[in-house]
Amino acid sequence: MAAVDNYSLTETGQLLKHALDSTPRLPKQKLADQLGVSPSRISEGLRGSWNLNEDQRERLIEKY
Repeated sequence: MAAVDNYSLTETGQLLKHALDSTPRLPKQKLADQLGVSPSRISEGLRGSWNLNEDQRERLIEKY
């Protein structure tokens, strides 16, 4: 089960980085608003200490 959690954290970081990199001038605040989280969660996700839930993951995949 730990491998799944680690993959989710890795996947979260990859999805967040892709969203930020693929959209010029997309601030973390706006991405956080789109996901319904605080901006600090975006930083945590990029560091691998927080992961997206299924709904948030699907929103990022669909939008970016």
